[in-house]
Amino acid sequence: MIHLILVIAILAAPSPDITTLLPADGSPNGWSRSGSLNSYEGGALFDYINGGADAFYDRGFERLVVQTYSKGDAEVQLEIYNMGSPAGAGAIFVENTSGMDTTTEFGERSTRDAYQISFFRGRYYVSVLAFSSEGETVEAMSSIARSVDSAIQMI
Repeated sequence: MIHLILVIAILAAPSPDITTLLPADGSPNGWSRSGSLNSYEGGALFDYINGGADAFYDRGFERLVVQTYSKGDAEVQLEIYNMGSPAGAGAIFVENTSGMDTTTEFGERSTRDAYQISFFRGRYYVSVLAFSSEGETVEAMSSIARSVDSAIQMI
């Protein structure tokens, strides 16, 4: 009986505040948050990814936060999706990376190219997007992905 109560309590526990996963200003070195933090819950996801929101809803979407980081003219955009469960995060990762080579560089599985890193860990699906493939921007993408991955593991 005690085990059943413990399992129910764990499953009913609220999701941690997703914004605690965001890297602070200065991480990576010299990069800072630019613009405001955007957050999408419920039907608001259609405002961000109109054509693809249904796939996220079908897999348990709860919340998305989007933050841009910049250094000079360079920008990297971070998206963290709370998919409600590891199964939901894994399913959306598989759908979004179909046909791509995956590794365990970040999260449980990840993909990367010169402009994007995607991974999932636990209930979170993470995408880090660059608008340039220059060395410093690619390094910043990796640093941000590592930071978020580490933060997820701490909760």
